[in-house]
Amino acid sequence: MSIADVSIIALAFASIGVIWLLTRRRTPAETDDRVDIDHGITLYFRDGFLINASDAALSIFDDLQIPWSDRGIQWILDAMGCDIAENEYSSEIDQHFNCANGTQVHLKVTGDRAALNIKGANNSSANLLTLALSTHLARIFRAVADTSPNAVAIHNRASQRIYENDSYRTLLDDQEFEDALTQGAPLSPSSNNEVEQQISYKTGRQDKHFDLRRLEHDGYIYDYIQDASSRFYADQSSRTFRKTMSQTFADLSVGLAVFDTEQHLIAFNPALVDLLDLPVSFLVQSPSLFSFFAQLREDRTMPEPLSFADWQDNLLQLVKGAKDGDFNETWHRLDGKALRVMGRPQPEGSFAFLVEDVTNEIKLNKSVSDQLDLYQSAMDGLDAAIGVFDAAQTLIISNAMFNDLFDIPETDEIYILKLDQWLKTLQPTVSQEFLHSLSTASLSETVIQSKAPDQTFKLNARSLKNGQLIITLTPRTPVFRTTLSRYEKGLMTHE
Repeated sequence: MSIADVSIIALAFASIGVIWLLTRRRTPAETDDRVDIDHGITLYFRDGFLINASDAALSIFDDLQIPWSDRGIQWILDAMGCDIAENEYSSEIDQHFNCANGTQVHLKVTGDRAALNIKGANNSSANLLTLALSTHLARIFRAVADTSPNAVAIHNRASQRIYENDSYRTLLDDQEFEDALTQGAPLSPSSNNEVEQQISYKTGRQDKHFDLRRLEHDGYIYDYIQDASSRFYADQSSRTFRKTMSQTFADLSVGLAVFDTEQHLIAFNPALVDLLDLPVSFLVQSPSLFSFFAQLREDRTMPEPLSFADWQDNLLQLVKGAKDGDFNETWHRLDGKALRVMGRPQPEGSFAFLVEDVTNEIKLNKSVSDQLDLYQSAMDGLDAAIGVFDAAQTLIISNAMFNDLFDIPETDEIYILKLDQWLKTLQPTVSQEFLHSLSTASLSETVIQSKAPDQTFKLNARSLKNGQLIITLTPRTPVFRTTLSRYEKGLMTHE
């Protein structure tokens, strides 16, 4: 025999071995993994769960499409109709039991392993196991269908209803439901073996809505009906709310841009178009946040940074500020308009930008500021020191001469001077009668003298109805404001 012949024979035996390994059923566990028991249909367990079985049992499990690897002893005993409690085999036993349909069960437990042998009259063990498992599954499925909150019904080939669960029978008590069902979907589903339709009908108080799913399988028609009234009215309320909000946003003078969690524009109102001069054709395409602000940058609507990298960083900070709710900026456009842009967080990670035209507000603020500056300049030009204390006895207004006399620094920061602090600079040279008159009279006068040579002031304190106090110090010797600034400032003395 040549080497080639030997190779061919070896290859043939190897092929036969592979085919046998692929086609053989799983054999019972090794000897050390099972306990010895009588011949017949036998199931092997470890730690209470099925790990292997004889070929006949495995065939039955496969035919019934039952995953056998996670079945416990009690599940099998219940299926066989054996009245055996779990505590009866929790320890080592070797005992025979009589179960339903004349089935005899031999249960042997050794340590963590167990074997269950099933025997029936006239060698019908396989048939008994098949019947027992099928019946057990049917009971389980029937219980699932009976207790389902959804209505379930089955029709035969003659369109006769052969099963309905309790939920379905409850619906049938309502004649209007049965009429709507009859007028609804056809009894025979379409070519795809499934049809879905909503059933609606009017009742005395509120319309009812149901989702019907009807499918065909092995010649039977299965109906699955779910009450959809709550979802229907929730959707209706949501649509009404969105419509109301859309109408509200449409009438707002404030521009609104809402971005989703993926940073794409999902909603905007007409005011946004008018304020930012953005084309509607661009906005309806749901641009990304980057594209949205890139368009604003190109239109010179938002402030231009020195570099594109800086602009990208600013955009990231803008998004973070919007999500945190602390973004608030004022943009000045080339056409003179001023826009206030605010970021606000929204539920589930989305965020919105509000755009408001504040041009008139800024103009008004500037006008008021200019008037205040004018009033301040006029006060500074007076040949008298003037200070005003509010009802809380805090200095709120003073002119340059008053500031010079009492060493009040010129700074943009808030300088707080209380009335009692100011009065201490006059004591003890000011009489107690004068101090008392400040709180009891609407007009108090006295004369104080500066340490500067030959310079005295008449101090006039006038109380107003709103609780404010106006202090006026008028030089008794005529002096120019420029001359006063040369005097050495110091403690006042009472004349």
